Amino acid sequence: MKKKYLIIYILNTIGLLLLITGIATQDADKTYYLRIRKEFKKLESKNITNKQDINKIIYKTKLANKIYQEELLDDIKEYQKYAKEKETIDKYLINNILKYNITEQEIENINDNYSNISKKYQKKLNDNINIINKQYNDIKNIESKINNLFQDQEKQIIKDDIDITTIKNFQEELSRIPQKEIVEKNSQYLIIAEQQIKEKKQKEINNSWVKLNVPYISQNKNNILNGCEAASMLMALQYKGYLTNMTLNEYVKYMPISENNNPYEGFTHDMYGLQPLTIPHWIAPPPLTQFGKDTSGNENIVDGTGYSIDQLDRELDNNNPVIIYLIAKFNQPKETVEGAPRNLHVMLLTGYNKITNEHYIVDPWTHDDGRTSWTVSKELLEDRYNYVGKKSVIVR
Repeated sequence: MKKKYLIIYILNTIGLLLLITGIATQDADKTYYLRIRKEFKKLESKNITNKQDINKIIYKTKLANKIYQEELLDDIKEYQKYAKEKETIDKYLINNILKYNITEQEIENINDNYSNISKKYQKKLNDNINIINKQYNDIKNIESKINNLFQDQEKQIIKDDIDITTIKNFQEELSRIPQKEIVEKNSQYLIIAEQQIKEKKQKEINNSWVKLNVPYISQNKNNILNGCEAASMLMALQYKGYLTNMTLNEYVKYMPISENNNPYEGFTHDMYGLQPLTIPHWIAPPPLTQFGKDTSGNENIVDGTGYSIDQLDRELDNNNPVIIYLIAKFNQPKETVEGAPRNLHVMLLTGYNKITNEHYIVDPWTHDDGRTSWTVSKELLEDRYNYVGKKSVIVR
């Protein structure tokens, strides 16, 4: 009986030992698993994505009890997909700037891989994915817009309906692109487009001039220092085919002179000399109009006093030069003496531009620098013309 009890005791003891050993082994396996998972969580929290560190975790996991391996390996597999996607993103997005030469296929791959990782890892990459897609779309949009400016694939000939405002808007949009290579490449095309628009605009402006090619006669080169009215009238008449062989010196001999210096009767003071400088030497439109008729036989000479600049432009449209009373060099008018500003000067209006509203005026006074004409804005011309009293003579 004692032997029987001894065997039972021994067996019970062995069973207890095995139970204790099994429990201890399970505890050890679980402890090991928890340690490995903790290592993985640490790696995950620090966003460590290099393959070497991940492979170490995988190796250690595979040493764990199979009961625990599957769950952890699944988690690591998800993390590997995230790590691979992050590695790809880091390759193409440097300092938050997308590589300029990334392809459409590469963008598609990045987005596809992003959609295949778990949502918690997507959150880590959301900002970068948004930056990549925005910058790529911005590049494609501006390049598409620039391509559409041109008629040809080489981007050398712009379309007819492109204006400078469009180019300026595209230049501003392009300046916001962070990829300097994209900016440099496309800036040259915008420069080409801008230059062509300017050339086209300049051509339109040049073609928009109404300009009468009158012969030029100089008052001061002929030593008739106050002969601006006579020179302007003779230029206009010769343009219309009258007195083509007459010189200014011959012509001024017929100028009516006012004995009491009344400009509405004839020319006042000295036509040849400048003295006195404090008084305008001039003749008003009514007697100048009659002088033109009497010397040429052209009865279609009209006193245009009171005409607006727009009305004078219509005369130019009809090929009629206009003798116009203004201010010398378009300076500020000086004080009015004997019915006119002291720096009164009569010139010949021969052209205007339909686009720029500039006006072309032939100056019978030849300046020291050789200037014989003025191109002035409508605003300046109108201001000086109105100040003098809207005085003009139209030679039709």
